[in-house]
Amino acid sequence: MVSQSITDIDAFIDHLIAEDIKSNLRDFTLELHGKFYPHINIEFMDEFLALAARENENQFIVHHDMLIKYGIAKGMRNSEIKRRLDGLGLIEQQNYRLRKLMQPVKQGGFSTKHVYMLTPESFFIALIRANAIPNMRLILRFMRTTFSSFRKHSFITRSFNFVLSVCVRRN
Repeated sequence: MVSQSITDIDAFIDHLIAEDIKSNLRDFTLELHGKFYPHINIEFMDEFLALAARENENQFIVHHDMLIKYGIAKGMRNSEIKRRLDGLGLIEQQNYRLRKLMQPVKQGGFSTKHVYMLTPESFFIALIRANAIPNMRLILRFMRTTFSSFRKHSFITRSFNFVLSVCVRRN
């Protein structure tokens, strides 16, 4: 495992600022990953970044299929999913909601399908509590470093551009 100090990351950010390189969060994350954390598996990153978007905050948008995909829940039966959500300490109406969908059946009539929808934050909490992804603590440390570094880079770049625009207007 390669360990990089925060000083190296700060130098990288200083380089981006000096060269006036602008980046979105996804590209910044990929760049930081390639330079400092190549040993961490982040194949799920695009999906997680989409969930973590500000407009998704407090929205019940994560289908319970994601629980199965990431190994948090094993089966598709409603009772198994409900039991797992409860076992992880998630609370209905606060962390997830139950939708009852009516579906036609071949013999005629309808059956009720239960679909559990989580908030992105609740999904991330379930991932952590379930220990579903190997090296989750390392991944979280990488994500925390990436987000704080990106905020720092974005803030400094915006501040520098603001100061520059004020100076240009005065001359």
